[in-house]
Amino acid sequence: FWLAVLPLGFLPIVLNLRVFPFVAPNEEPKWAVYAIAGACTWAAGGLLVAVRRKIPWPWPWPVWGLLAFLMLALVGVFRGVNPTEGWIRFAAWVNAAAIFLVAAWAAATRPNWLGWFARALAIAGTVFGLGFWKGYFVDYGRPGYNISVLFSPVGHVNFTADVLVVLLPLLLWALVFLALPVWRVLTWFGAFSGFVALFVGASRGGIGGLVLGGIAAALVFFAARKHGRASISRAHGLLLASVVAASLLINFSLPYHFRELARISGTIAATTKIAHVHPTALTPGVPQPPLAQLWIRLYPVLGDRTPMYASSLAMALDRPWLGHGTGNFAWIYPKYSNHYPDFRDPLSNERTFTTNPHNFFLQIATENGLPAAILFSLLLLWLVMHLARAAMRTGEGILIAGTAAVVAAGFDALFNHVFFNPGSLYMFALGIGAATGAAADAVRYREIPTAAAQALGAALALAGILLAVWPLRWVVSEYHVGKAMMLERVPTVQAQRLAEAEYKKGYAWDPDNFRAAFGVAASAYKRRAWREAEARLRAFLRIYPYNPPGLNLLAASLIMQGRLLEAKQVLEETLRLLPSFAEARRNLAQVEMLLARQRMHPASNIPTPRR
Repeated sequence: FWLAVLPLGFLPIVLNLRVFPFVAPNEEPKWAVYAIAGACTWAAGGLLVAVRRKIPWPWPWPVWGLLAFLMLALVGVFRGVNPTEGWIRFAAWVNAAAIFLVAAWAAATRPNWLGWFARALAIAGTVFGLGFWKGYFVDYGRPGYNISVLFSPVGHVNFTADVLVVLLPLLLWALVFLALPVWRVLTWFGAFSGFVALFVGASRGGIGGLVLGGIAAALVFFAARKHGRASISRAHGLLLASVVAASLLINFSLPYHFRELARISGTIAATTKIAHVHPTALTPGVPQPPLAQLWIRLYPVLGDRTPMYASSLAMALDRPWLGHGTGNFAWIYPKYSNHYPDFRDPLSNERTFTTNPHNFFLQIATENGLPAAILFSLLLLWLVMHLARAAMRTGEGILIAGTAAVVAAGFDALFNHVFFNPGSLYMFALGIGAATGAAADAVRYREIPTAAAQALGAALALAGILLAVWPLRWVVSEYHVGKAMMLERVPTVQAQRLAEAEYKKGYAWDPDNFRAAFGVAASAYKRRAWREAEARLRAFLRIYPYNPPGLNLLAASLIMQGRLLEAKQVLEETLRLLPSFAEARRNLAQVEMLLARQRMHPASNIPTPRR
């Protein structure tokens, strides 16, 4: 019983939690809940195996494919420059697998579990709706309120869409499944609010995914109905249609839109004209990414993400078999983001850094290799085919909704963060796991010897608990970093000292947290502790080797120690990574001037470099 209900209890929390002063208040606390949920799920599953001495058998090939993908992710942990980040991402994959498998087991073996699942969806959707409308009417007009980051209880507008592409199809299923009026009202409100949020944010990936998911669901439904295996009453049809119709009507009457829906039609228009776009002449004599001409043709559709995709593909092809390391995209990508002059990433500069390629295939390929990306894509394809085939055979609503959700998530993941954000990853694992379990004809078990069951159960429980250590350490570290960043905005000496103390606490909890590592280094530089700043910056650059601000600050600390030739080499490397970095260019000019002056006047003063 507890293993079955554990994932359901965490669902409303992992979708709606928000805690300040985290750097990302909608994401980092949810990673903590997600890690705890995964650890509890693994521990409960291990206890169940140890006590009942049973494991599901035989395992179909997709389960072996999932295990193979996890093994590739584990190998990637030891290949990256930041292994702690690798363990955090590996834990996320393993916990998603645990929640998926437990949801599938519960849906297949517990007769009442789908009812519990539908009620959990209704509660999660209701809390989301209340949070969204509170934010819209109370918070959006507040001075200094960051609407982009705090768009909804899920967070960023794209993260919100990533959750909704799975949540909304399942809420529509629950709307029909739950007959009690109070549950139906709550579910209707959650679905209505979700559609409004999606329209207000106008996420092309989210809306496009749901349109494709709706088409897939309609095809499956009519195929099942043709054989007399699916039916829906007129009242239910009107109920489902009323959700979308009401949300569209309210959306067009609202005074504020994060983005207008017109951007969707603009993308469609660009897509229809793409065949008539001729590639622009590439600059001769400069490096070009793979498939450069194709990327230019795709630019009208992909826009500013075109350089990101082109550079990410080049990054993947440099290490095609095993990738650059699990969770390590962000630390290696700056080496590629400005390497191709005709495809410079406008989202990567001295203040903003691209942390993911906004494409699940490219992110997995860059971190774990092309075989892992292909394997993951095949697993998604199997899910679509498996759920669609089962839906056509039985006509069950959860299977039709599951088919729509996988199609929607798969499309949205080509542009956003479905499998790399705690809320959407948890929603996908739980929701699609439930649909997969409902599609199972039966779950057979093989009983294993007592000693083997106890050993396996203990291993599962221990692994789940250990894998929670890295994410939880990082979350505590980020909490201290968030406090430090708030204190840094206060222009007093006391506040700056407190900020440095918070950075040091964050660094003590997780030395591989790049924000904490850079914070303690920058604090040392402000205190004019040049040698300490240099040592801390070199530690920072071991986990983030191609970071232009880190390299520039390292050069500044070297200048202040009089080590000008070393500083010159570091600044030249900085400008190779980011040619538009104006402060680094000015620092290099100062170093060159100082070197010339030293050759003429060895006792010349050292100018203060720019950070």
